[in-house]
Amino acid sequence: MSGQGLKNKLLISAAAVAILSYASPSFSADSQLQIDERLASSHDWSGPYLGFHIGINGVNSEGDFQFTTSSYTNLGALDGFGLIGGGHIGWNFLEDDFLLGIEGDLSFLDFDETVNEAEGFAAAGESITSFDADYLASVRGRVGIVDDDVLFYATAGVAFLGGDLTTTDGGGGSVEVDVAGPVGGFGIEWAASNNLRLRTEWLYASFEKNVGLDGGFGIGVQTEDFFEVDDILTFRAGVSWNFDGAPVFDINEDEEVHDWAGLFLGGYIGAGLLDTSGAFDTTDSDSTIDLGGISDAGILGGGTIGWNYQLDNFVAGIQADISFIDWDGVTREANSRVDRLELETDYVATVRGRLGYADGDLLVYGTAGVAFIEGELVDPTGLSTGQNVDFSETGLAYGAGMEWAVNESLSIQVEGLYLDFDESTDLSNIGGGDAGNAFVVEDGLLAKVGINWSFN
Repeated sequence: MSGQGLKNKLLISAAAVAILSYASPSFSADSQLQIDERLASSHDWSGPYLGFHIGINGVNSEGDFQFTTSSYTNLGALDGFGLIGGGHIGWNFLEDDFLLGIEGDLSFLDFDETVNEAEGFAAAGESITSFDADYLASVRGRVGIVDDDVLFYATAGVAFLGGDLTTTDGGGGSVEVDVAGPVGGFGIEWAASNNLRLRTEWLYASFEKNVGLDGGFGIGVQTEDFFEVDDILTFRAGVSWNFDGAPVFDINEDEEVHDWAGLFLGGYIGAGLLDTSGAFDTTDSDSTIDLGGISDAGILGGGTIGWNYQLDNFVAGIQADISFIDWDGVTREANSRVDRLELETDYVATVRGRLGYADGDLLVYGTAGVAFIEGELVDPTGLSTGQNVDFSETGLAYGAGMEWAVNESLSIQVEGLYLDFDESTDLSNIGGGDAGNAFVVEDGLLAKVGINWSFN
């Protein structure tokens, strides 16, 4: 190689080094900043969204209607479960990984419960009272944590319930039930695509506002007659469309699936509600105690253990849990308003299989298995010679949930379970009770949020 050729190559190399030395710092700083911002939030959760939801809700009520001195209807028996469906609209604001938002929703309820006068020993022609819940709406704030395509959030605000209470007594009568109260809950939302969001959430609303019935409702004349919707527990799944949902930087196409396999332990809190039926009559129909009004809603807490098996994105497993629940309802003798029976629930437990699909750090699953409940009916007034009655029932459990892996071992779970018991505890031999006396736990609804620790 000639001296001139070598000189030219050295000059070209020096110029290239100078250019790279000048350009590289600017390129590195700006580009790295952009990439860091993109990686911090791979999906844009901010902006307006619109969606719909379906689910199941449980209503807990109390009250009584005594239109003559010898006739009584226990309105606490207007408890039950029904389907719910509707729409929601909201707006999210995102700051780094923290989300703030506001949401409004309107749901229509398939809830229509009836109760007979002195239910369980009702004769033909006795009055029937019905509660038909029309809608449930809420306005709530949301605060959550975003992890790429997963949002875990808590929510709280005000709920509104509308419906009608009607009776066939005295030619019929009706009163509107319009109440408002606080509502709160938890949920997990998953960005299935740039704009499409899937969620599962539960909401607990507390109303506890009396609706007076004296005058104009049938021929009711008792000033202490009332009806009250105490609580509503809702578990629902929804789909939303985010109108500003373009990804900042799509890193999820080849995102590694979290390892869900192995043993896990956890704990949870939540809310639950029971629906019961039955009657207790010590001597004759005048002393009937309607056990359809003894159920209650309350908080719960417990622990869980399970094992998952994983094949690519599919996860199958088994899970067992036990819940200790504040379900302590009271119901009274038909014409006394003093004599009563009390319900004390010891625990509810389930053993269930799980089958789900994993996407990145999120697991969406359905679950089914066996449920157990134990407790006792307490007689503090000596209606049955002071004898308490233990009950133990076995049924089925169905549900769904989402679980988000915060890191390699820790995950957050939101789950709802519907319990179907429909077993009877015989009360005919208690305290000289009549034949046919029985207590039945019909259904239950559990809504839980918890944390699990994986030992994989």
